[in-house]
Amino acid sequence: MTPELIVTALALLGSVIGVWVQLNKNIAIIETKLSYGDDKFAAIDKKFDEVMMHLRRIEDKLDNKADR
Repeated sequence: MTPELIVTALALLGSVIGVWVQLNKNIAIIETKLSYGDDKFAAIDKKFDEVMMHLRRIEDKLDNKADR
């Protein structure tokens, strides 16, 4: 094996490891952002359910008044 071939192989290995580390970092950032969004969506869903419950109560009260 020639020294140039060894240096080329080490450079290739180093570049592959560098790309792998960057991809893992980006994946970790994306996962963090997605999990942060899940909490917001859960809060929005809960608030929506509360609003719908109040609207149903109002609708029931209006139906009871219309029936009289």
